[in-house]
This record gives sequence, C-alpha cells and structure tokens, in this order.
Amino acid sequence: MEGDVFRLDFHFENPSGKSSTGIYLREDGVNVTITDICKDIADAAHLRFVAPIRAMLSSEWWFTAIRVRQVHPTVAVTPVNPGPNTAGDYNRALLAQYTKTVDGPGQSGLYNGGATEPSLPANNSVQIDLEQTQFSLKSNGRINIPGIPEAEQTGSTISAAHVATCDAVAALLELPLVSATDLGTWDPAVVSAKVRDAFGPGNAKNWVTSVALITRAKTNPIISIQKRRTTEVVGGVR
Repeated sequence: MEGDVFRLDFHFENPSGKSSTGIYLREDGVNVTITDICKDIADAAHLRFVAPIRAMLSSEWWFTAIRVRQVHPTVAVTPVNPGPNTAGDYNRALLAQYTKTVDGPGQSGLYNGGATEPSLPANNSVQIDLEQTQFSLKSNGRINIPGIPEAEQTGSTISAAHVATCDAVAALLELPLVSATDLGTWDPAVVSAKVRDAFGPGNAKNWVTSVALITRAKTNPIISIQKRRTTEVVGGVR
C-alpha cells in the first residue's frame, strides 16, 4: 500500500570478508496484479543496481544477494515465498521478506571492468552520502560499499575515475525504483531514528513521519574505515 516502508539490502563477500549495506524505500505507486511486493522490489533492484555496483567492485568480491524486508506495517499481507501450504494459502510472516541470489563462485559480469586485481580489506569501503531536506543534517544517511580495488586507492582517497564509477550508483539512488512488470514504484529514503523511536523502548515505532525522501546522493572520495563489518552473508557460498 502507498506509504509502506521497505528495507533493501545488498550483500557482498570475498574469500576473507563479508559486508552488507542498504537503504529504505517508501511505496509511492501500488502494484495491481503482483502480491509478493518484496520479490517485485528485489527483481527491480536486480535490474537497476547489479551491473553498476559490479563495476565498483574488485573481481575478488562477489555481489551475493539482494534482500528486501517490509518494515512498516509490520503485519504484512505479502505471502512467504513459498509457504508450506497449498497455493493461494501461504503462511504469513510478521515481517515479509524476499532474498534474491545474485552470484558466487563462477560469477559473471564485469567486476571493475573485468580487471583481476586485489581489493582493500572488507572494512574499507566507498561511502555514498544520502541527503534529505525534511530533518536536520544529522538525519542524512549513507551507504558503504566494500570491494575497492587497490589500484583505485590514492592515499586515503579513491581515484577520480573510481569516484565517477561510484557516482553512477549514487545517481540511481536518487530515482524511484520501478516494477519491471507492474505499476509499483518505491522512493529511496532515509529514516530518522530519533523520530522513529521517539515513543521509547517497548512502544510502537513511528515509521509514518520518520521517513524522508533522498534528494541527493553523492560519493565521498575519502575511503571509509569501519570497525565492525561482521554481518552474516546472505546468498553467499559459506
């Protein structure tokens, strides 16, 4: 339904590291015939993001999966995919979700233009800053994508050429995600945790007014160093 909120996550893995990152989406246009909205979003994200994100990654890395979860409302009507019951009578989940595997060993696609080269460690990432105008600057968001090729490092920054490659992904984060086969549209957004959690622990989260649409996304040329990158890989090979 219009106003529903989803979480879109990208998962990555290399032989010695793993990482994930993601954004929120707010539904703007409602599908007519497709009921499994999380799958439809994952399919649309696969079409839009796989190739340009692969271009950011060293060939040592795998783009393993795309996962979509509905976070508001939490009592979702999207069916589990698939459920153990008969068709049309699937079990329901409190948090509807769908995971789409992208690739693993034997991957295809032009990672960093097809170059074979080592990457920086998993906790070294490209940071794309996500700007909004509804809340203060403190509520701006960011995503961090790992797999920076060593050849693209210049001291503490990434090369100008790699910034341009990453900006292609940033530009896509400013645009509504559109269903490939139906009428659904979902606007990329950031969520103000302060507004969402204003009612305190144990109370319902205020998703309705905590969502702000992304007005601009841009690549930060300084390499982001993150202390904790231990998210379990989804769709990975281990």
